[in-house]
Amino acid sequence: MRNRLRCIVIVALTVALPCGFTTADKGDTASRLRFNTQSPKAAPLPVRELSAEEREAVREWWQMTSLSEGEILKRIAPPFPACRAAYHQAMHRRDGDVLVPQVMFIRWRPGNTRSGGGDHERMARISLIVDRLLDIAIEREEIEGDPKLLNSTIDGDWIVREGSPTNEVLPRLEEILRDECKRPVRLRLEQAEREVIVVRGKYQPTRTSGRHEIRLYGRVHTERPGGGGSGSFDRFVREIGSFIHRRIVSEVAIPHEGRCKWRYNSINVEGWDDRDQDTVLANLSEQTGLVFVNEKRVVPILRVDRDQ
Repeated sequence: MRNRLRCIVIVALTVALPCGFTTADKGDTASRLRFNTQSPKAAPLPVRELSAEEREAVREWWQMTSLSEGEILKRIAPPFPACRAAYHQAMHRRDGDVLVPQVMFIRWRPGNTRSGGGDHERMARISLIVDRLLDIAIEREEIEGDPKLLNSTIDGDWIVREGSPTNEVLPRLEEILRDECKRPVRLRLEQAEREVIVVRGKYQPTRTSGRHEIRLYGRVHTERPGGGGSGSFDRFVREIGSFIHRRIVSEVAIPHEGRCKWRYNSINVEGWDDRDQDTVLANLSEQTGLVFVNEKRVVPILRVDRDQ
């Protein structure tokens, strides 16, 4: 899950249900919504106990967003059932209205566990949908093809089987876009030479004021909360690329084996006023000992073209 600070709502839930809803923080995902059908005990009670109607709504929406055996990807089109909004209300365990995401991206796992995020825009661009559903090291801004198609918008919620290979997700996504959404698209993964940022050196993070996180910022280092995350070294490298909107290729001889932690310190987390590439990378070099250089490499390119 990449951190899109402007729009992403991370799903996290702890609810008392007979089947057991729990939260966890494992792997590269900041937080995970977990459902264990074999749990012998219910999870800890929420701030307020769910009503019978809320429990039924949670179960109904959970069932709708599950994948059947062999199913790779599906889309739930609006109008959404009432259980969707009721699910989010129960999930946040608050009284009063909850801002329900307009578009959801859910990663489903065998065992009926999942993680996800949402967008509060009413519809998502095709470039965003591709970015969220495919596990490929390509930034959304680097997906190439027909600009009108890339910027066209699609509504609905998306559920993808986590870990599915790109060559299985891609044709299914193309099928949904063509048949359900009436978009005449052709999706192709190619290899092409492009200018990228190559990272080398040895990862040797320095502590700043006793903190363990690497700070991603440009001209000004602030204490303003701006989100962050943790994960593998490869995930960290991808987050750097996402922050400055450039593709980064790691050629670090001995990658860091532990978990990396990072935090965003942009002056305006909703804008790009403090994300100058050279400044951000210089600050990262000072904190990590890594070296960043511009070079050309053959890299995967995802093309989104109009099918003739």
